[in-house]
Amino acid sequence: MKWNESTRLALLAAVELAQAGEARVSAADVARRHGASAHHVAKVLQRLSRAGLLRAVRGVGGGYRLARPAKDITLFEIVELFEGRAAPRRAPGGRASGGDPSARVGRVFAELQEQALFTLQSIRLATLAAK
Repeated sequence: MKWNESTRLALLAAVELAQAGEARVSAADVARRHGASAHHVAKVLQRLSRAGLLRAVRGVGGGYRLARPAKDITLFEIVELFEGRAAPRRAPGGRASGGDPSARVGRVFAELQEQALFTLQSIRLATLAAK
């Protein structure tokens, strides 16, 4: 499974925000800690905010904080926002059916994807943020 850079930054930022509690975290701070472009991080945080996962606070001392408790946010919510609905992708092996080796390989990849989705849905942001 390969995710884009925005997904990686969103997960890292979300964990930082969960650890920060009520304190605000700026895009520049997240970018600096993870060696990313402040502009890219700002776009990621804006997208999380528009999705209702973060709350933006403007002005002096502004930044972002979680809009909901970390225990109520799954990793799936964040990943889905940046990677799209996890629709089954065509697995290696083509469109063969039955006992054909291609079909068996396809079933293995479908099962792997199902397990990955289950894992993302079962892990809460609070779990990753725990010290």
